[in-house]
Amino acid sequence: MDVNGRGDGMKADAQEMWQHIHVGLRAFIATRVANEAEADDIVQDVWLKMQRGLDGLKDQNRLISWIYQIARHAIIDHYR
Repeated sequence: MDVNGRGDGMKADAQEMWQHIHVGLRAFIATRVANEAEADDIVQDVWLKMQRGLDGLKDQNRLISWIYQIARHAIIDHYR
């Protein structure tokens, strides 16, 4: 169990949520970048950032909006 007392439950919930939203998230990203390969790279980047940042997520009810926020920032970073 981690110091927040959540254990692996948050990661399991996030992985399950990812299974439900990743297709729509990829479409969201693909409409904002030049090609499919770039979209795939950004989706992978979002997945990694999500995994790294889960311990800092205070409200699990905001998981989807938090993931999309990560995606928006990844798209902005892509164009820098």
